[in-house]
Amino acid sequence: MDRMDVDVFRERQLLQNGVMKNTPVVVANISKKFNDFLAIRDISFHIPQSEHGCVFALLGPNGAAKTTTINLMTGLMQSDSGSVFLHGFDMNDQKQAEQAYKHIGLCSQFDVYLTELSVRDHLKLFAALHGVKWAEIDLIVQKLAGFVCLGEVLDKSVGQLSGGMRRRLSLALAIIG
Repeated sequence: MDRMDVDVFRERQLLQNGVMKNTPVVVANISKKFNDFLAIRDISFHIPQSEHGCVFALLGPNGAAKTTTINLMTGLMQSDSGSVFLHGFDMNDQKQAEQAYKHIGLCSQFDVYLTELSVRDHLKLFAALHGVKWAEIDLIVQKLAGFVCLGEVLDKSVGQLSGGMRRRLSLALAIIG
């Protein structure tokens, strides 16, 4: 039997005591197998609510199941056991997962853009697709561009941007949803 780390023990105690009911992200005892390969075994963690925001990172070498964990968290894959709750919605329940999608955004490893479109047009398109009222879109675009420091390149085509600027655009799109 593996010896349990002190932090892992504390995290499990919080889960068992229901302390995390109002926590935005709760991952409880998830496991995932691919055929006979156990990729994830009984992982638990939470990302706490914070008025100042929170930075959370999954770190590890290639093959450490970071992407698999994200896919389980976002409902792109189903876990073999355990639960994932995003803003109280159970990601193993399709109807609840659809509600959770309104509250989350994801910056994937690879960017997918229409390189001929401008930064502004990408932000407008994404906002419209996510139900932002047309009258509010320009204000949202300006705020997001300022937040991720893209204001000076709003009218450039994405094909002209550096890799770092493209990642900023990915972040802005993820913030929209």
